[in-house]
Amino acid sequence: MNRKSLLVLVMGVLASTWVVFGRGIVGNLGSLTLIYVFLLGLPILVLHILVARAMARTAAAEHSTRPWTFIALVLAWVCFTMLGLLIPDRLDDGSLQTMLTGNTDPWTGFAIGIANPMGIIGIALCVASLIMAIADSRGPRLTEDELLDSQN
Repeated sequence: MNRKSLLVLVMGVLASTWVVFGRGIVGNLGSLTLIYVFLLGLPILVLHILVARAMARTAAAEHSTRPWTFIALVLAWVCFTMLGLLIPDRLDDGSLQTMLTGNTDPWTGFAIGIANPMGIIGIALCVASLIMAIADSRGPRLTEDELLDSQN
């Protein structure tokens, strides 16, 4: 495993841990934490493992990983950072609280409204990065001229 794929693995563990348990920093872990483990944490971690595996295959085949694969991952990490700050949890008193806004209305509603797209966009960027990493592992595509030359 090369350094790039190891970085992706470490960041995957950090991102999934942050999204699921980051609210614990301010004591906001509540009844939704277990749901977040299965609905957010595991998919984020599995996607990062698959991306790291594809990047390791790319390096083993001595191909290069395109910059857009990394750019998609970095943007996903930004989305997951925002998601960890804004994702709500239900506490014992029944209130929804986020790390950034606490339970103050209307800010909690705004935070939840921003958290949902951040999670969706972050997961979509991870999937896009996985698709690009798999394509990178197959090597560069032949140009039309190279395809025509190989037929002759």
